[in-house]
Amino acid sequence: MAPNKVGLSLVDRLRAFQRSNQANKRCADCPERGPTYVCLDFMVFVCQTCCGLHREFGHKIKSISFSEWSEAEVAKLEEGGNEAARTKWLDRWHAEAFPEPDGGDVEALREFIRLKYVEKKWFRPHGKAQTSETIKAAGPETPAATVGYEAAAPPSAPSQTVDLLSGGDPDPTPAKAPASVAKAEVSDLLGGLDLGQSEEQPWTADFSNVSNLAPKAPVDLGAGAGLIDLDFGSSPPKAAAAVPESDAGLVGARRPRLEPPRRKPFLGPQGETLRAVCSAILVVELAERLCYYALAGSQEFFLEQLGYSAQESAGLNSAFTTLCYVWPLLGGYVADAYLGRYHTIIAFTVFYLVGVLLCATAAIPSNRDVTNYLVGSMGFLALGTGGIKPNISNFGADQFDSRSPEGRKAREEFYTQFYTAINLGALLSYGFLTTLCSSGFPGVVPPEMGYCTAYFLAFLAMLVALLVFLCYSGHYRCLVRRNSGGDAIRGVFLHVVSATSHGSLRALMICVGFPLLLLGLLLTVVIALLPGPGIGIGVLGAVAVLAGLVLATIGCQGNLSWVHERAQRNSHVTRQQTADFLRVMPTLAAVNLAFNSLYNCMTYWFQEQACLMDVRLGKFQLNGSFFNVADCIAIVLLTPVLLQYINPTLERFCGVGRHGRLLLGIALAAGSVASAAHLEVMRRHARPLQEASQCAPPGRMMSSLSAWWMVGPYALMGAAEVLVNPSLYYLAYSQTPLRLRSSAQAMNLLMSATSNALFTVLTAILGDTRLRRAQLEVGYYVSLLMAIPCVCWYVLVQCSWEERFFDETDSDLGEVPAGGQLNKGVAYQRTGMLRDFVSPQSPGGSPANWVDNSPLSSGASAFQSAIDDGREDESSCAFVLVSEEPIPR
Repeated sequence: MAPNKVGLSLVDRLRAFQRSNQANKRCADCPERGPTYVCLDFMVFVCQTCCGLHREFGHKIKSISFSEWSEAEVAKLEEGGNEAARTKWLDRWHAEAFPEPDGGDVEALREFIRLKYVEKKWFRPHGKAQTSETIKAAGPETPAATVGYEAAAPPSAPSQTVDLLSGGDPDPTPAKAPASVAKAEVSDLLGGLDLGQSEEQPWTADFSNVSNLAPKAPVDLGAGAGLIDLDFGSSPPKAAAAVPESDAGLVGARRPRLEPPRRKPFLGPQGETLRAVCSAILVVELAERLCYYALAGSQEFFLEQLGYSAQESAGLNSAFTTLCYVWPLLGGYVADAYLGRYHTIIAFTVFYLVGVLLCATAAIPSNRDVTNYLVGSMGFLALGTGGIKPNISNFGADQFDSRSPEGRKAREEFYTQFYTAINLGALLSYGFLTTLCSSGFPGVVPPEMGYCTAYFLAFLAMLVALLVFLCYSGHYRCLVRRNSGGDAIRGVFLHVVSATSHGSLRALMICVGFPLLLLGLLLTVVIALLPGPGIGIGVLGAVAVLAGLVLATIGCQGNLSWVHERAQRNSHVTRQQTADFLRVMPTLAAVNLAFNSLYNCMTYWFQEQACLMDVRLGKFQLNGSFFNVADCIAIVLLTPVLLQYINPTLERFCGVGRHGRLLLGIALAAGSVASAAHLEVMRRHARPLQEASQCAPPGRMMSSLSAWWMVGPYALMGAAEVLVNPSLYYLAYSQTPLRLRSSAQAMNLLMSATSNALFTVLTAILGDTRLRRAQLEVGYYVSLLMAIPCVCWYVLVQCSWEERFFDETDSDLGEVPAGGQLNKGVAYQRTGMLRDFVSPQSPGGSPANWVDNSPLSSGASAFQSAIDDGREDESSCAFVLVSEEPIPR
């Protein structure tokens, strides 16, 4: 019965009709409650997952809240609904033959919808609607679809069985049907008319005795005899088969074909296999970082030996880092749009191996070639890093089943273990390979062979890691998109451009800001490659980077309703996914700039400072970058303590969550830089030694102040990294839609490249005066000042931040409230400065009966796509359809 329509808008009428019928409160095709879409082809209410599956088959979908409705559409829906459609499309369905899939198995749900609507496997045009009396008579344990099946079935008396090939006669005494089963109308093939033959029993043919066929003499059957009265064999009449009481009413009806048992969906590696798979992934990251830090920690000194000045070598090293963090844009794009993470990792690892091999051959003393070295490091190796970095951590996180709280927690802890693997690689590199580069290994490797030997060892480590990764290919859990319809980043770009063309100022700021940012990054790389007069270009690049970053992040900040209001639909991603992707960018930019403006001091200046101090170990001199081992050891030792004690204590007693840890990490990084500045003042006032440093520019004497004092600043920076970088990795993964996670990780690395680019310009401006006048503390103070506005910016972003959980699904949602849509599948947390305040939760942990009224998602959840984002005459729905499959061996 339709609700009262007086004084209601069309959308209110839809919601009222949905609440008036119990069947409409759950999805028509799965157990999900609180459906928010309507399939116009069948006039049913469906959930987020099923709406995407329907659009795969070309069915027209509309959102209850976001679409425009006509009077005719609403009236037609009020005449139908889930109950009427179930009776019509599942009239001959039986749960034993094909169980109703749950919402978690997308493949089974897709097959169910195909059989139900496309193949019309259980369709009956004029099936009777269920009544409350029919449901009550069926008993509490009988599914509703079974009730409809039995109500529409013929009377339960067994059919007369005639063996056409063996002479069997109809059984004259059929079993009596239970009186409680109603008779069904007999329909002809032309329109379901009642032909008045309901008393006649149907018959079925038995071809089981075809092998006993024998010719017989003609038999006179008398007048009026028909074909079914002929006797073709001599076997005795067959008795009717006994019909179980539970199947009464099904005899004579066309039963559905039994489907073969479905293969259990692959949910990812479990137990020891999961540990082995994650270890293989971590080995790749460890080896990649070992190679990267072997070059980053030694190439500045290597380039000085090839004739570059200290300024030029530092600029090239900074440009190398910038390129390594810009190329991930390409790596994330390739993974999200074409190859997937697994194949992207393998392909770009090959580029990486070629780059390390080129650097190793270019460092052979008899054949040193700076051109081959720069092509290998800034070309192939930087490109390989760009393909591995945005995908390897996400690929590891994909191995965990996030449907349970334990799985989500294990996945978050994986990022901390991932960062531990990074620093184990850095520990091996700084602790051994960088010193091997500059000083060789006594009695084994002479100093002149140090660089090529270290680079060859790094190449072998990366090759072994690739082989280990390939050995577990049959056990990985990969997310494979079906009928993708395009790539995600292109969809985001089309949304922003179309919103700009429709007059959105903030979209215009993004369109101008990001190209300007990339141009500025290019100019900062150019300044590193040009000789001395490139300072002006560097300043121009810094201005372009800052202007582009400010414009782009302002466009992404705050209320993103312009995406829904101005952007045109496309088949790549939904407008809601674009908004969810853009909202993370200001946080990534603010934290990266604030932290990396301090972290870059350790990367570039700490080792220079250590080289000007006393680096002697007996008669052997350590490389200045050796003291990076303090940073790595601090991370390795602090990681288990952080996971087991520090984080739980901060969360339990202080309410400090991820955002509080980020601020605490930035504070520790500032303390590290301040302590390094104090040590630099002490070094300048210390007595100089009469021995030159092997890792400083030629002719520079060491100070009497021991370089082991640098362990303190390095260790403090390591503690800061443990708090900041894993949190940023997990933020980029968990707070963005599934299809855009590699791209979000690439944007996170791009923000790191931005800070490196600004640091390159700062290095060029200060120039060699730092080394001539020995006043490194000036650069430290400038870095501390740069971090202050970035921290303030992050605090402003944090004030309006909302936590969202894109992997959670909730099947316990109740009615749709009149004030707006429920946030299906997304739990929100309004966060404070240091403390994360949990959103209102139901006893089961789901955001039941709570409406989010934030500017972005008022009237719709963040996980819910605007369903009209795809043209209604198209069948692509790439944004929700993923299947979890193992990679074939």
